[in-house]
Amino acid sequence: MAYADSFHDTKNAFDAIVVARGGGSMEDLYSFNDEKIADALHFARTFSMSAIGHESDFLLSDLVADLRASTPSNAMEILLPNSDEWLQRLDGFNVKLHRSFKTLLHQKKAHLEHLAASLKRLSFENKHHLNALKLEKLTIALENKTLEFLRFKKTLLEKISIQTLTSPFLQTKTERLNRLENALKLAHANLKLPQFGALVSKNHQAVELEALKRGDKIELNNEKARASAEILSVDRV
Repeated sequence: MAYADSFHDTKNAFDAIVVARGGGSMEDLYSFNDEKIADALHFARTFSMSAIGHESDFLLSDLVADLRASTPSNAMEILLPNSDEWLQRLDGFNVKLHRSFKTLLHQKKAHLEHLAASLKRLSFENKHHLNALKLEKLTIALENKTLEFLRFKKTLLEKISIQTLTSPFLQTKTERLNRLENALKLAHANLKLPQFGALVSKNHQAVELEALKRGDKIELNNEKARASAEILSVDRV
């Protein structure tokens, strides 16, 4: 046993050490109660099995070995399982593997379908449409802020004394601000025109319909054309 165990952890190592003897009298089996045999089994690093006598025989070697077999034949059955049993176990593993693979396949398919739906929601067309809406909102907000700024500057200029306003420099700046304000009003109004609407202006300034009177000459503008007209009547609604 010591010689067989000396090959432990080498390429020539034994798979197991089996101490075995067929049935016999108690005197015949008593040698397996020897202390040296017990120590050799106890300290062996290789897997050990005791298979002495019959099921009813119980010896010291049975207590110190890694595993006890009732008979030598039983030891061989343990070490070398029946091929039919292994085939049945392999069939069971195959069924479990097939079931697990099928479940995993369904899970991955559902995950891919979820990703495809998410990518569709985030497609280029949808992102482009959202960006266009954001740009339109930002443009309108910028127009509003610019108009507010121009109104503030105009109010500030109006608070300056008349004498100061008569200076050619400030008159030029005031006229330029008025032109910018009118241009922005026209641009701002164009953003809000309905599909078949037109912007009404008088003397190149945007004007509301209710502010017109008979005989006024006006201009109608949209993105595609410009027309001139004269007011024949104004009816309040």
